[in-house]
Amino acid sequence: MVARRLFATFIMALGAVGCSSLDVHSDFNESFDFSTYQSFGFISDKPLLFAETAPVNPLFEGRLLRATRDALESKGYRFVDDREQADFVISFTIGARDKIKVTSYPTTYRGYSRRLGWGGAYYNEVDVRNYTEGTLAIDLFDVQRRGPVWHGWAVKTISARDRSNPTQVINEVVTAILADFPPQ
Repeated sequence: MVARRLFATFIMALGAVGCSSLDVHSDFNESFDFSTYQSFGFISDKPLLFAETAPVNPLFEGRLLRATRDALESKGYRFVDDREQADFVISFTIGARDKIKVTSYPTTYRGYSRRLGWGGAYYNEVDVRNYTEGTLAIDLFDVQRRGPVWHGWAVKTISARDRSNPTQVINEVVTAILADFPPQ
C-alpha cells in the first residue's frame, strides 16, 4: 500500500493527465546567475530520496533520470557522467499522502411522508472521497558553491490513468517542473 502511494506520488510529479490537477512551483537563489550553466549531472548514483520509507518500483528511478535528462538536454544543457565536471547536479525527493475529502450539501426528499404529508423534507448528503496526493521535488545544486540554487516541485492527485501509464506521467511532471528553469 505504501509502495503504491510512493509510486503514485512520483507519477503525480509527472504532469497533468486527464482530470487530475497538477500544481507546480519553484524557488531559487535570486543572487545567482544561471546563464553560466552549460552542463549537469546527478548528485549521486542514487539521487532519489523518499519522504517515506517504503519499497518503490525499481523502474521508477530510471524513468525519472531519463525524463530529467531529456528535459534538460532539450533546453541545451549537456549531461556529464563525472558530477565534479558538471556546472550543477540534481537530486529528487518523492512522497505521497492518502487524503480524504468530505463534502456536505443539503438535499430534499419529495413525496409523501406520514409526519409531513405531501411536500419535502431537507436532509444533508455527505460525499466522502479517498485519494492519493503525490509530490515530486527536483533540487539543483551548484557544484562550485556546493549549495542549492533552485528548487522545483509539483503536487498531483494520482488517478488510475496515471498508475497505468507511469512513464508518460513522469515525463509530463518533470517537464512541467523544469519549465521554470532557468528562472527568468
